Amino acid sequence: MNDHRYFKQTFYIIIGLVLLLTAYAIFINEAGSRHMTKLFEATHLSVDCYHVKKREICAAYEVSNIEVQAQWKIDLRAEIDGTVAEVPVVIGQSVKAGDVLMKLTRRETPSEQADAQAAVSEAEAALTNASQELERKTYLIGLGAVSQKEYDTAMANHKAALAKMASALAKATIADDRAAKLIITAPQDGVVMDIYHRQGYVVQAKMPLLLLANTDKLFGRSSFPDDLSHSFATGNNDYYMEIKPYMVAFKAYPHNISYSENNIIQGPKKVHVHTRSDADPLRFKLKLHNILPAFSKKASYRELHWEVQNQNGLLEPTTYRNVIIGSTTPVTTLVLPVSAIRNINSAGEESVFVVDENNVIHSRSVSLGIRNEDYAEIISGLVEGELVASIGINSLSDKMTIQPIVKDEENER
Repeated sequence: MNDHRYFKQTFYIIIGLVLLLTAYAIFINEAGSRHMTKLFEATHLSVDCYHVKKREICAAYEVSNIEVQAQWKIDLRAEIDGTVAEVPVVIGQSVKAGDVLMKLTRRETPSEQADAQAAVSEAEAALTNASQELERKTYLIGLGAVSQKEYDTAMANHKAALAKMASALAKATIADDRAAKLIITAPQDGVVMDIYHRQGYVVQAKMPLLLLANTDKLFGRSSFPDDLSHSFATGNNDYYMEIKPYMVAFKAYPHNISYSENNIIQGPKKVHVHTRSDADPLRFKLKLHNILPAFSKKASYRELHWEVQNQNGLLEPTTYRNVIIGSTTPVTTLVLPVSAIRNINSAGEESVFVVDENNVIHSRSVSLGIRNEDYAEIISGLVEGELVASIGINSLSDKMTIQPIVKDEENER
């Protein structure tokens, strides 16, 4: 009995100690957590911030693609079956109206022209004889030396000789025209954009042979959000298109374009391009032609039509991707750094972190307009003088307390 009582007492003592130790451990853990929280709260994250203010910026907007078309382009087609004998031009070469672009050959052509010429010579001789005979019979019938039947025969022979001559000339013309169709010439000034067939290739009538285009003046189409469309429409047509060099059509003109420091060598002449290195973008002047649909109609996006100046011939009619379209005319507007902007959903809605008087940040949706590499115009959501977090915003969360470091002066430099 005593042993059983001793065992129960021991058991209760052990259970009590376990509970006591557990309670102590919970107390220590909670106290440590509170202490760590106080230490964390005492050391706030330092964040670069910027006061919303007005400044001059030039609009610059990246479009996913811009479709560039030539003022005109045409496929020159074979008018007759043949074999490519010679291609005296290369892709990218500028040509004048009438310049020979390709020569075809037909095995039958030389014999056709020779036979036609022989037929013309034969008909010409027959006509000469018939004319002389008719002239003689006309004289003799006046003297009564020949009969009317002989005169009529001479007249009929002359008419037959005339018909034979006309037929021979027609066949010669056809042979010459057929031979002329073997010479492909430029219908007007332009640039050879593509050559579809090389020497020795057999072609058929109506088959395209070369692509010719005028690339001095190109026309581009790009889509813009409605608010940005309005911003561009109010400019003075002083716009530009900025493309990375590797996106420009060097591949289309490998024979006559290469880099040399700050110049691009194009054939025998140098085309100066203001670049700092091969990786710097190239700029081409734009002129705004049209906006569709018109602003009188509601639309989320509008298509802007541009005239692209391409006198140096570096662009080709195609689609260019990730192009910057901008204006060189500055406007004074309320802005914030683009580094302060964050996308908060898949629809592209944008927001910023606004810092209050207690250094607590709050997420706020904003509507933005024109922008460039550094700044974006504020359409709504912020007022002048408010402080926004501008660096490291991906590590922040709503209602976090921070230590703001105002960078206004650095941003102004």
